[in-house]
Order: sequence, then C-alpha cells, then structure tokens
Amino acid sequence: MNRLSKRLLNGASENIEKYLYDGLGRMVTAKKGASGNDDSVSQSIFSFDSLSRLTNENQAIAEGTAKSVTYTYDKGGNQVSMLYHDGAATTTYAYDSRDRGTRINLNGNVLADYTWLGGAISKREITSDTSYTIGSNTDKMKFKTEFQRDGIMRVSKLLNELTTRDQASHPNLGSWDFTYDCSPSSSPARAWAG
Repeated sequence: MNRLSKRLLNGASENIEKYLYDGLGRMVTAKKGASGNDDSVSQSIFSFDSLSRLTNENQAIAEGTAKSVTYTYDKGGNQVSMLYHDGAATTTYAYDSRDRGTRINLNGNVLADYTWLGGAISKREITSDTSYTIGSNTDKMKFKTEFQRDGIMRVSKLLNELTTRDQASHPNLGSWDFTYDCSPSSSPARAWAG
C-alpha cells in the first residue's frame, strides 16, 4: 500500500504521529502523542460519503472535547460549505456554470472573488476578515491581483494592488512582466550514453 503510518523525529518518544486508513485507502484517523498515549496531543477522525468526499472531521486537542467541521457538496461534486463546530464559523464557496470557483465567503462576508478568462484566472480579489482602524475609519485590507495573458493564455503580466481606501495614493504592490522563449525547453534533450 505504501501509505504513511507513523512519523517521529529522531527516534523521539513524544509528538509521534500515527495514521490509520480504511479499506479504500482513505485516512480515517490521525493521532499525535507520546509513546504511552498516542492521542495526548491531538486526534482527528475523518468521515466520507459514498463518493469518498470528506464529510466530517472531528478533532480533539490535548484530549479535550472533539470539535467538528462538516463539509457539504453540490450535485457537481464541488464543495459548497464548511461548517465549524457549534456554528462558530461558516465558509461557503460559489462556482460558475463551468465549475470554476468564483467566490469564498466567511460568515456571509466576501473573502475572495475570482474572475475567469476561459480556463484561466484573470483577476483575484481578496478581503481580509480582520478589520483595522485608521483615524475614524474602520476598514478591511483588500488586495487585487490581475493576470494579463497572451494569445495562448500564458501569464504575460501580473499586477498586485492594495485596494483599501487609505491606500489610494500607493496602491501598487508590484507588477511583473513575463516573456517566454519559443522552444519547448531551454536545453535540448540528450540521451544518456553511459
């Protein structure tokens, strides 16, 4: 099977990691602990649906009460939500008709928006979930990355901007231009004649 079942650093007797799998090869338990108590640091138990999609993770830290994360999917198999223990947070995901990710929300607030050009991303806008205050204004950091592409959809220019209100005078975080050579590789392939 060749699956990782145990990991420890330099023969240590603490922070030993152990992994268990089901008959389909899916990891169902991950434990971290000492040689006498293999889940004393943490334990995660994973559940899957009939299509082998992760549906639930129960994680206990320091032998405490397990907290769960539940995952749901749409009919196309796209993950549409991640619900944290006791409603602490809900992350939702939106897709377009071609199953390309278009938005990520946390508790109803937009974290990321994606714009596509064919099969390639053309713009990504990220909003921090943490607010900051400057003077009397409270805002969230917002970043935008634009990808310009050539005729065969390779990135030709990438522009990073900080789009938060107070950064209007210094929005550019960096821009990169990309050029490509015409050959499929930078050096010719050679056969080894050892």
